[in-house]
Amino acid sequence: MSDQKQAEKPQDEIVGEFEMRRSEIASIFEKMQELDSDRLEHELVLKTLNKLEPERRCFRLVNNVLVERTVAEVLPAVTANSDKINELISTLGGKLKTKEDELAKFKAEHNIVVRGEDVPNQTA
Repeated sequence: MSDQKQAEKPQDEIVGEFEMRRSEIASIFEKMQELDSDRLEHELVLKTLNKLEPERRCFRLVNNVLVERTVAEVLPAVTANSDKINELISTLGGKLKTKEDELAKFKAEHNIVVRGEDVPNQTA
């Protein structure tokens, strides 16, 4: 009976690692979606600010404090934030691709088949 438990343990570990890898991929994807929403919001703000005169006053939220500035002062900061968000999305995209490749390799190594996924045709 102990032999059976030892045989099941590696399978449980494999399933656990597989689920952990899938949850990592899901969390990266969720973060990318959140950042993409922020990116779209920044683009909208930039589009609006570019139409305004540079000396016009505007308000910006900084660390939960609303500060009054001019468009000329706020525009570079919002542009820099937008650029950082784009870089982060790109970095996370690369990380996501790497994790997906690792998961596919792990699935192939351990012959994992997930219900509901298309199974490649092996009859040739």
